[in-house]
Amino acid sequence: MIKKKIKEVINKNVNEGEISKKANELPDKNLFQAAVLNEISYLNRNIYDLENILQSILNLLQGIIKFEIGVIFLAEEKIMLIFSREKQSNENNEKAINTAINNFNQLAGQRISKNEMKIKVIDSGNISTNSNQSINSFIFSEIYAKNNIMGILMIGCYQENAYSDIDSKSLNSFVTHASIVMDNARLYQKLESLTVIDELTKIYNKRYLAQIIPQELSRVERYRRTLSIIMFDIDFFKKVNDAYGCIQGDIILKEVVKIARVTLRKVDILIRYGGEEFIILLPEVNLEIAQNIAERIRKAVEVFSFSGQKEPLRITISLGVTTCTKELIDEGGKKLISVANEALYEAKKSGRNRVCVAKK
Repeated sequence: MIKKKIKEVINKNVNEGEISKKANELPDKNLFQAAVLNEISYLNRNIYDLENILQSILNLLQGIIKFEIGVIFLAEEKIMLIFSREKQSNENNEKAINTAINNFNQLAGQRISKNEMKIKVIDSGNISTNSNQSINSFIFSEIYAKNNIMGILMIGCYQENAYSDIDSKSLNSFVTHASIVMDNARLYQKLESLTVIDELTKIYNKRYLAQIIPQELSRVERYRRTLSIIMFDIDFFKKVNDAYGCIQGDIILKEVVKIARVTLRKVDILIRYGGEEFIILLPEVNLEIAQNIAERIRKAVEVFSFSGQKEPLRITISLGVTTCTKELIDEGGKKLISVANEALYEAKKSGRNRVCVAKK
């Protein structure tokens, strides 16, 4: 019976009122606490979603200790989740943010600031009858991973001196168990990011392209938005590798990526398509502007002095440009990429170190 109630609690859709009700229905609060700690392990089923894991952990904690506002702060990821039963004032949210960061910085000897953080506030949206009250009591517990502090979990309420030593011990016990789940979710997220990030250049890889291009094409089709694409590769790259070695080739690849990034906006998507070949997705950019962007990248690479083993090297690139039309929309973006590739081939065939626009 207890396990059934706890499983209902860990469902992220269960609100705080339901959690409290289920806690009160149990015959023994200590038994409930023990069951909650045991059932935290069930959260490992959903470690693919770090944010939902953090919210579920705070949901669970509501059944053990009363709080108006809960905060989980993970330092390496620089993320903070603020969770409350009812909508809190900006002053209370700010107080919680600053208190959590200050506590962590003192414990870990770091200087993380609020400006570095990705902060998300989650609440029911309901205005509290106590919305004008200040949060006056906080307690927190360190979140550890392999004996290293990775963040803190903090809770607060309106009443002054609200928390006892027993509450602190309960929180520490809870966080000890929850830390394992949070660390697993963090590691999973890192692993997931590695699958779509090119290890050498630190930009997106072909796997990510397969994920993102259907979304971009859907925007084009549904909302009649504009999407252009640049495809380019490094001229005579095989000769460079043969003459100077793969290490020199890796240096050139990384430098070319840096040059391209300077020209691009944050919303533009730079992808290593394979070997020395790259693709750039340009949302909300028409063909003329895309051609200008490609030309700027080409010129920047042409004049750049690449670090060589004995002397600087000169490298050029060839680029193909096209924009998406309704005729080029398919499930995986194959038509659009194929047209961009044809334009790239034309650039190489006509002498390299140039930009060619796809023929309509």
